[in-house]
Amino acid sequence: MPTPNSDKSGHTLNDDSDWARHPHSDATDSDNTERTIDNEVCIIGSGFSGLAVANELRRRNIPFTCVDRSAEIGGVWQHSQDLNSSPAYRALHLNTSSRTTAFHDFPMPADYPRYPGLRQVSEYLCDFAAQRDLKRDVELRTEVVSARQNSDLTWDVVTRDESGAARSRRFRNVVVATGQHWRPRFPDPPIAGADTFGGRVLHSFGFSDAAAHAGERVLVLGIGNSACDIAVELSRAAEKTFLAIRHGAHIVPKQLMGIPVSEISDSDWWGRMSFQVQRSLIERLLQLIRGDIRAYGIPEPDHRIFSRSVTISDELLPRITNGGVIPKPMIDRFEGDLVHFTDGSSERIDAVVHCTGYELEFPFLPAECVFTADGSVGLYQRVVAPRHPGLYFAGLIKPVGSVTRSVESQSVWIADLVESSAALPSGEVMAAEIDEQLRATRQRYGKGGMNSIQVDVASYLKALEKERAAGRRRARTG
Repeated sequence: MPTPNSDKSGHTLNDDSDWARHPHSDATDSDNTERTIDNEVCIIGSGFSGLAVANELRRRNIPFTCVDRSAEIGGVWQHSQDLNSSPAYRALHLNTSSRTTAFHDFPMPADYPRYPGLRQVSEYLCDFAAQRDLKRDVELRTEVVSARQNSDLTWDVVTRDESGAARSRRFRNVVVATGQHWRPRFPDPPIAGADTFGGRVLHSFGFSDAAAHAGERVLVLGIGNSACDIAVELSRAAEKTFLAIRHGAHIVPKQLMGIPVSEISDSDWWGRMSFQVQRSLIERLLQLIRGDIRAYGIPEPDHRIFSRSVTISDELLPRITNGGVIPKPMIDRFEGDLVHFTDGSSERIDAVVHCTGYELEFPFLPAECVFTADGSVGLYQRVVAPRHPGLYFAGLIKPVGSVTRSVESQSVWIADLVESSAALPSGEVMAAEIDEQLRATRQRYGKGGMNSIQVDVASYLKALEKERAAGRRRARTG
């Protein structure tokens, strides 16, 4: 987990100093030479979040440059021929409905299914960028090497293109919209005997197509969304597909009562319910629909629903029932091509796919811009870096349901701040909100960077709208 560098100024998030007048001491201007501004805003990433920000800035005629290291627009959903450099895989589909995932004023095509696949989502995002005239300001195959703030509060962003050539540009604002799925996480410490295994070892980040494993005996490690999707796909091509599960999980279908789960979480009636009622309702529905999860060989979760990330899958449980996917307990040790499990059973395995998540990091930024001392994300309203004026994050949240409405709301607020039609509260107020949010997420989800970005969509949207209105009042009154 990333840990912050020391704060040379001695300030902490609990300082009540006016950070807008006292920039962080890491600010740099190596030669003190005045430089012109290359552009108003640098957007890093061209997925749903980056395009939402770009669209709002374009609507207000605010100049921007968007950079993305991928070969195509779309972030996670870019559909290049080589998927080994992307978290996507060929069978990837939305877990949220097309209606709730589409931008509010740009619906997905009517002939799309309710849960579009990788190519369809990729084409949709490219069409959106073209229709909104965003493509001319998107630089693909361009990686951000570093982003550092200067003493005048501008930002120097160094990028590198596909030829390896570096370029430094100065911006007034930086919006990070890179997502959370770029640095694969493997078991640490490694599983005993892992160095003796001679078969293929890969992470879901490097998985592209089940056909590459035809006739193999494949072990998938994990019980999150990617693990379920990949295990189901492998079960159609592999000789045997095993799913090793460390902890129990609540497996939720994409639809409940015939309604997509993302549309339930996006509805007014859901938002009016208390958290306790929401939780009880879903738990009762799951019990009616699928019964005891242990009947499928999946351990009983040690937590109630909505106290960890929810696993969405329509197909895993039926594939377990018909023998396509074979659940196993956690791996005890490797011994050559034999994998021994904690229940004493063993299986010969040809390949292991680790669906063990991602590290949350932003290597181009000083860690203290984002993280608190324990590796939690310390951003005001999950968007604003408290002591780094002009640094914003879009889409750095984990909602139950679609992220699109939230990033659209974030984008409107970011644009307000960029054009100074809204102002932020004092550092003390921002620090208090961050502390309270982190206290609540630790209590509900536990510690950790990914846990700290969990949000409930309805309450989060209300909080953003309240802050935006307050910020516009501050701007008017000075």
